Amino acid sequence: MKLSVFAHCAIDTIALDGNNYEQIGGASCYCGITARQFKFDVDLFTKFGPDFPKQYLSEHNINFPNSESTKNTTKFAISIIGSDRTLNLEN
Repeated sequence: MKLSVFAHCAIDTIALDGNNYEQIGGASCYCGITARQFKFDVDLFTKFGPDFPKQYLSEHNINFPNSESTKNTTKFAISIIGSDRTLNLEN
């Protein structure tokens, strides 16, 4: 089966227990990767910049035609302290 996803990609920096972790984020990435686990052929329609680690999508056989932009990818900083979460837009 085929699935097309129209949503946003981001790069998230997560601060947890004094450590920072950078990972891809956004609904399109999560949806695309989950759909691949259910054996869907996935076409991802989004935009991301040259700073986005697109090899992760390629490794999961997710198609992303015409997704590359000259502008940097949207970035969020997420701080987790106990049950509190703080979300900041960085780019």
